[in-house]
Amino acid sequence: MKSKPFVVKWYKIYKIPNTLNNDRLGLIVSKKISTNSVNRNFLKRVVREEFRRTINSSEKFSDIVVQMRRYPLKHELDEFKAGLVLFFKKNAQSFDKIDEKNNYFFN
Repeated sequence: MKSKPFVVKWYKIYKIPNTLNNDRLGLIVSKKISTNSVNRNFLKRVVREEFRRTINSSEKFSDIVVQMRRYPLKHELDEFKAGLVLFFKKNAQSFDKIDEKNNYFFN
């Protein structure tokens, strides 16, 4: 992935344009984040739900990959979700610059 990531203490988000008629979401949650599969699946559900609720269809579609860096604590969960919503809403807006060489979009 050659796009510049959106980095927060819990995750990195990469955005790569695609030629399909929809946005796609990819999730990377390794055992290093949590050895308990219930916790890893909880994080995936949270990210998928925020993606589903906030992503708007636009003329430019992209593949979004969320790579988890660490597990959020219970009191950090609202901040965790707010960062996702911020990114997904920003993604729905138009792109400012296009790198023609690599065909990647950057804001």
